[in-house]
Amino acid sequence: MSSSFESVLAEISARKFGSHIPLYRIAEEIGLCGVRISYKLLSKWVVLSGFALKPLYEVMKEKILAEKNIYIDETPVDLQASPTCKTAY
Repeated sequence: MSSSFESVLAEISARKFGSHIPLYRIAEEIGLCGVRISYKLLSKWVVLSGFALKPLYEVMKEKILAEKNIYIDETPVDLQASPTCKTAY
């Protein structure tokens, strides 16, 4: 894998997970630059990236669980649940 391809994967992942942009919209935006790519291919890349990052996830999980204290963000948010909203964290 070349570093430019890795940069593309990082950009796609950041836009999908960080900015909550669906893959079909990312594919449309890439198409505006004259590059045709299917959202199915983008989806395959995202899944394969996840598998490639699993060893990193395992190391991070091991290090976190080895600590005495684990800190989390407990900011309350409204969770839409039929028929009422519930509070989630």
